[in-house]
Amino acid sequence: MQLKHFTLCAVSLAASAGLVHAQPEQFVQVNSLKQLPPAVQRALGVGNSADSIADRGERFNAGCVVLDATPQKRFLLGAVAADRVVVAIELGGIVHQSQTIEWRREGAEWVKFERKDALRFPKTMQELLQNAVQPANAALA
Repeated sequence: MQLKHFTLCAVSLAASAGLVHAQPEQFVQVNSLKQLPPAVQRALGVGNSADSIADRGERFNAGCVVLDATPQKRFLLGAVAADRVVVAIELGGIVHQSQTIEWRREGAEWVKFERKDALRFPKTMQELLQNAVQPANAALA
């Protein structure tokens, strides 16, 4: 079998198995909690006085001592597509850190997933969407 025929067969089989997407998702960078879907805003703590979140650039408590009602977390950056939302938040405490969370739309609901392999404190949408761990063969190239 010639290589081009093998490639066409492989792509055809992958597409029928759902492994090849017709179009890549089109993400839009968001720089405010207000630009996220309402369900995602609520899940992050918008409007929740017991577990509130500060918007990007707003004051938040980065330390571990809680003195007032200043939020312990802050929105850093987001990326929104039709059926996926990815956000990075900054968390205060003994260890000042960031967390990247992804929501996927399943019907009318948004389902939450933590992205453990995300880059810490992303500054751009590209950094937000990429993984911190590079494939081993990429290092060989």
